[in-house]
Amino acid sequence: RIIISKSNVVYPFEMLLNTAASDIPFSSEVDETSVSIPGVDGEKQVDNRYAAKMHTLVLRSHPDITLDEKMALHNKINRFWVQAKDNEQELYYAKLKRTYYVRAVGMPEKPNEYATWIEFTIPLKSHDPYGYQDGEFSHRSIGAFTNRGLSETPARIEFIGPCINPSITVNGVAYQFSSTVPNGHVLIADSRNDTVFL
Repeated sequence: RIIISKSNVVYPFEMLLNTAASDIPFSSEVDETSVSIPGVDGEKQVDNRYAAKMHTLVLRSHPDITLDEKMALHNKINRFWVQAKDNEQELYYAKLKRTYYVRAVGMPEKPNEYATWIEFTIPLKSHDPYGYQDGEFSHRSIGAFTNRGLSETPARIEFIGPCINPSITVNGVAYQFSSTVPNGHVLIADSRNDTVFL
């Protein structure tokens, strides 16, 4: 998960977002609805049925960074890039109170390296131009959600105690926690990571 704080610090990298050089989608307008597929006769544009939104993050290290710290940042960015190419990542803008699900696109750009600091550019793409506000899709007590789109919509479900034997039904299959969630405790079921924590 990437979090951009209100003071423009980007976690988990602990780097500063260069807002002048970054491209952050404040509006919900669609950037494109096609993808480029390389081929023998050049690239082919194919409609992918999604409304894609680009997020280009330019991250700058703190000044007076050491060589070891530069190498650690290289490794951290590369590990994130490998994960984000194959798996959607959460991108949370604290100022907007909005979450996007993004993947890395293209090839990572060579970072700008200077004597005392370094700057990385991370191009990301989300296939939902709107993103989700904090608590936008939430129910208390009993409720139903329907995915009317074409892409997967993993959910994070919180059962706030006190409650007895809380359950959720997905595609007609009931999943039940056979116990009590005490008052003041929260049971979290995360379908993206296939985890349940109390």
